[in-house]
Amino acid sequence: MTPESTADGSPIEGHLSSVSGDQPAPEDWIRRIRWRARRGLLENDLLISRYLEHRGDALTRDDHDGLAEILELSDNDLLDVLVDRKQADEVVVSPRARRVVMDIKGT
Repeated sequence: MTPESTADGSPIEGHLSSVSGDQPAPEDWIRRIRWRARRGLLENDLLISRYLEHRGDALTRDDHDGLAEILELSDNDLLDVLVDRKQADEVVVSPRARRVVMDIKGT
């Protein structure tokens, strides 16, 4: 779910659904995703924090949405994906979330 959509993915009235995913994510989205990225496992915290420091305020809307998707995973599943104990396509559905996983691994 993105900030401009409901739980079922339909656009919230008044938001443009044609906004490109490669546009920068709004500052308030970045602020909220940084808060939400704090995890129970130190390893996840370190990997995601490094990714956010590297990407900084240059997160695109697609990056944000992909990160939001992987943050829905349990801490153990997330760590398994980030350290290659599980393949990303086993637990992550969207291509943008798989791309974020690859970016996190690369930072």
